[in-house]
Amino acid sequence: MKKYSFIFVCMSLLLPFSACNKEEKAPLKADFTYSTDHAKVGEEITFTSTSMGYPSRWDWTFEGAEVEKSILSQPVVRWLEAGTYTVTLKISNNEESDEIVKEQLITIEYYTSVKAGFSFDKTMAFNDEYITFTDESEGYPNNIKWTFTSDTGVVVESEEKNPSLKFEPGVYSIRQEVSSPVASDVREQADAFTVLDKDAVMSEFSAVSRTTYAGGSISFLSAATGNVQNFEWTFEGGEPSTSTEANPVVTYSTAGRYSVTLKVSNDVYQHECVKEGFVDVVPGDGIVVLLPFDGDSQDYGPNSIHPSVYSMGGLAPTYESGHGDGYGQAMQFPGGEKGKSYAVLQLPDAELQTVYPQGSEMSISVWTKIDGVSSNNALFAQGNCPGVDESGNNQIWSRFQSNHQLRVSAEKAGESGQGTLTVSDPRFDDGQWHHITIVYARTAQDGAYKNSVSIYLDGESLGNPAVGDDKNTPTVPFFIGCNLRLTNGAWAPENMFTGQMDDFILYNRALSEEEIRILAGM
Repeated sequence: MKKYSFIFVCMSLLLPFSACNKEEKAPLKADFTYSTDHAKVGEEITFTSTSMGYPSRWDWTFEGAEVEKSILSQPVVRWLEAGTYTVTLKISNNEESDEIVKEQLITIEYYTSVKAGFSFDKTMAFNDEYITFTDESEGYPNNIKWTFTSDTGVVVESEEKNPSLKFEPGVYSIRQEVSSPVASDVREQADAFTVLDKDAVMSEFSAVSRTTYAGGSISFLSAATGNVQNFEWTFEGGEPSTSTEANPVVTYSTAGRYSVTLKVSNDVYQHECVKEGFVDVVPGDGIVVLLPFDGDSQDYGPNSIHPSVYSMGGLAPTYESGHGDGYGQAMQFPGGEKGKSYAVLQLPDAELQTVYPQGSEMSISVWTKIDGVSSNNALFAQGNCPGVDESGNNQIWSRFQSNHQLRVSAEKAGESGQGTLTVSDPRFDDGQWHHITIVYARTAQDGAYKNSVSIYLDGESLGNPAVGDDKNTPTVPFFIGCNLRLTNGAWAPENMFTGQMDDFILYNRALSEEEIRILAGM
């Protein structure tokens, strides 16, 4: 008996102690606040639970909202339709729950204006591909209507916000109409995208450079589109004269201008592209540099004497549409100010002298386009310019001058005026493309050698040549787009060229009049 009494007494002492440490829990009471009770459609409203007690779950219901349910303690909500809406919050834990309903709490209004806007992921597609349109309208319109109309009269409509659609072949315009109960707007875009038949083909081509020399080659590049299975090239004057490759390389042995044809086909369709006079083959004998300026300043002649840009003041040459048929490009020289800014070309001395030794004859063929000359505007400069040799200048240079003049001077120290030719013609600076040929020839006359300078405009001679005593002119330095002098040990360009040049070619011999006419496209 004594043993059990002891246990009973001990347990009785523990029970009051346990009851005193039991914590009382506050009951759940739902409540919340909100950042605003008035907003425009699409604007965000933040709701924050301020409930009492210890909820472990929040169940919100937002009548009419973009997302009507949330279990976050602080959700961010927006409405896309105007109206007045009720918000409900129910909180709970494992033991109890509570709910609050705030009737007609949130008032949403429409914007007073809307603005249509859209984008789309393709401007060209085949008729078995989807094009996706994305609504980018402003003001949250609640009605959107798309109308797509082709050049053949096909009409496709959609009222989806961001439709993805397939179309029959054609060129389509887009009309987007957006509205709300208080505003509307329309945006149209003509010829917005093109849909091709998945079996259709279209022929197009280009070339790395469309100018080469007799004996040189041209790399052609197919730009055909569609389901092309077959290529049929025809090369007037080329070797080979035909090809079935996608990107053939063709050699031309005779100077002239030649057409190129590319026909592409599959089992269903075929399409042909013909470009007359696309290939320009210049005389190859004696060629030193060939600069087509078709997007770069590289030498496409046999010697690969690539010029570098010699610049100051942040200027740089750019590229514009070329002469004639517009198949190629031309270099735009920016001009500049002596001692401050220029962007001209310099041929590398060492490579140049191997094929263009001192005392060589010279012919320069170039297409130019300049608009009005009020100050000296130089084409090139070669040899010992001012500042190089104390004995005097020993150089050849050419520049456009005021009064529609072109001057070419082959100077030698101690000689005044000999070998200088100045001609005037209003076409020189009329803003149109013209072909200029300058020929510096060494000829036998009266038992001695003489040098002569001739100028040709668009393949025709502009008078008799200027004749001077034999000279031994250095061929370096050689600059394109300026006259030159040596100042403080550095080349100092002056009389910078302002205008365009195309197909600049330097020969180490005197061209014949027939060759000059070929170069001028006559």
